[in-house]
Amino acid sequence: MVAALPSSGCLVTEGPSFEKPPRTAPRIIPFTSTAEVRHVVAAGTKYEIPPFDYKVAGEDADQPVRSVLLINYGVSNDPNTRWRDAIGAPVIQPGTITDPPRPFDHYASIKWITHTAREPPACYTATLLVTHEFRSDYPLSCPADLTDYDSATWVVALCGPTVAVKDCHPVDCPRFGDPDAKYCESPTETKP
Repeated sequence: MVAALPSSGCLVTEGPSFEKPPRTAPRIIPFTSTAEVRHVVAAGTKYEIPPFDYKVAGEDADQPVRSVLLINYGVSNDPNTRWRDAIGAPVIQPGTITDPPRPFDHYASIKWITHTAREPPACYTATLLVTHEFRSDYPLSCPADLTDYDSATWVVALCGPTVAVKDCHPVDCPRFGDPDAKYCESPTETKP
């Protein structure tokens, strides 16, 4: 005895729907090739620190990436800031995780205008911070979401004209993670 079972089929009338991937924190791809930037400069003269060049990668969910260079991040005498100086940069247009690092045709660049630097010898940290949105409580320009940022830090050492670059080691370099330092905290942080 043979029994026949009814067959059922499935007819697909629409293509699959794809949701946009969630936004990821931007990732810095630095071009400045060294973790330390050392310069010998003549005392009392104007000196130039080369720009910090970089690209970013990540899933931006149609939001541009914003950048800031923080000088001595974590060290400030002002209770409303978390750094000695902050220098903004042009906005980087949004991209996707499958795109090559952006901007596509050049490196983004931030230049530290050294009007706040002391005469040599002196030492600073320069921290590049990228995020999709900064907090609105200016001047405390921290990321609005502490899971949505990346940072890279360079040591900038400035020495006088009689010191060779290889011997330029000022002793007053700020240390990241210093227990007395003040860094960006959650958006619910209360000002001192």
